[in-house]
Amino acid sequence: GNTTKTLAGCLTMFIITFIIISGFLVFNNIAFWFVKGAIISLVITGVEAVSIKGTDNISVPLLTSLLTFLMI
Repeated sequence: GNTTKTLAGCLTMFIITFIIISGFLVFNNIAFWFVKGAIISLVITGVEAVSIKGTDNISVPLLTSLLTFLMI
């Protein structure tokens, strides 16, 4: 299949990740939720953009969980 990443796809990944992670952080009353949500979203979007052929299916959830845990 086509594994080319697009700017629109990366932007969508960032926005959706930011919404989900920020919602989690706000729900749990985490300080600086906006900054933490933006950092996590940027890192995850970058990882997804450079991941090789389907490896993002495991790397994105694992790294998202790890970063969120470390930011709390």
